[in-house]
Amino acid sequence: HSLLAAQLISQLQHAFGQALPIATLFQNPTIAQLARVLENPPAVQPWSTLVPLQPLGQHLPFFCVHGVGGDIVNYYPLAQALGQEQPFYALRAVGLDGQRAPYTDMTEMATAYIAAIQQGQAHGPYIIGGHSFGGEIAFEIVRQLQARGEAVALFVLLDSYAPGRL
Repeated sequence: HSLLAAQLISQLQHAFGQALPIATLFQNPTIAQLARVLENPPAVQPWSTLVPLQPLGQHLPFFCVHGVGGDIVNYYPLAQALGQEQPFYALRAVGLDGQRAPYTDMTEMATAYIAAIQQGQAHGPYIIGGHSFGGEIAFEIVRQLQARGEAVALFVLLDSYAPGRL
């Protein structure tokens, strides 16, 4: 639940004086793991739109695009349910870091997200998906990848509607 995750991150920052990215919760979901992170904080990592929610496994990585709010918290249960053999990455909206302006053009957004995806996987076949508005962005990502000659093994729409686009 994104509100609870944001509240927990805020409370941790207040109690321990450490600003942790929300991805820390995904990558360290138990109290013991969070305690280790707080005792030995990682070096500050540059903000990235591509967040590894479950980077392990031998299958093709699954890349999912954020919904309308730009957050990716809702993907954590899916990443966990798919298991340790399915790498799962989420794309969060540019602008959530407070440093850059969010995209206002879906084509530009998809182009930037492809660049982020290709940092993790240079060439297809790709597995691309999105929830709600993220499904529309994912559709544009797939369209651009195919126009570049890249293979898309699977395109997943989760509660999305794209009138006149299919």
